[in-house]
Amino acid sequence: MNGRTQVISWATVTAAVALVATHGSAFLEALAGLPALISAWSTQMPFGAASFLLSLGVSAGVCAFALRWLPDCDNDAGRHFIVESAALVVAVVVSVLQQRSSAAGDLLTALWLGLLAGFAAPWLVRGARAAVAGVKGAKQAERKDGTEEG
Repeated sequence: MNGRTQVISWATVTAAVALVATHGSAFLEALAGLPALISAWSTQMPFGAASFLLSLGVSAGVCAFALRWLPDCDNDAGRHFIVESAALVVAVVVSVLQQRSSAAGDLLTALWLGLLAGFAAPWLVRGARAAVAGVKGAKQAERKDGTEEG
């Protein structure tokens, strides 16, 4: 891990600890209420909270596919912007298409759920890819250590 990444990681951990320390139980209660909020928002959706999960899953699939198959750009930021924009648009489209009602309030709720799924999908995909890369790296290091000794 390079120096900048390590500094950012420690700053994030420090900020999270400070957030929990200063707001304690109120922060944890708010965080625990997020599934209930999503469930309440998705009551008019055809599959309830599963509609949100469907939007999230399809969007994460698009994000993972695009990260794997999209050609490299001149700069990495442009490539990630394209991937994350595609994930966001797909999540919104899937969420809005599931909405049976054409009432403005219902469409707005579907839009909010799609935006939430679209912003969460790249974060989940990157976390999963980092976890898989960490496991692969550990296995490769074990093999390397085993073959050098033998």
